[in-house]
Amino acid sequence: MDLTGQPVAISGQKLEQPLDLQEPKLLDLTNSLSKIDGALHIATDLNLHGFACLLDGRSISMEDRSRGARHNSALRFTAEHDHIMVVVVSSDRLVSIIKEGVEL
Repeated sequence: MDLTGQPVAISGQKLEQPLDLQEPKLLDLTNSLSKIDGALHIATDLNLHGFACLLDGRSISMEDRSRGARHNSALRFTAEHDHIMVVVVSSDRLVSIIKEGVEL
């Protein structure tokens, strides 16, 4: 979740026209896009701005290599972007919510 006023630039597939996630007919498409490796870029306007996004960032002290790439990438990315919250769904835990480089 991109909580900034203007969505930040994230590496990945950027949509020329964001998808309005309040439109029920677009939820199936968004669900299909979520199956592609990488993150979905959703902003406060409740639009999907991108998919297959890579959350880059510098290594931080709170990383836990045993948790995997999704978790650690989320820690790194949110440590560098204060107004980003990442919801991580992976096999080692059902859901993790990460903000400012910390798992909540």
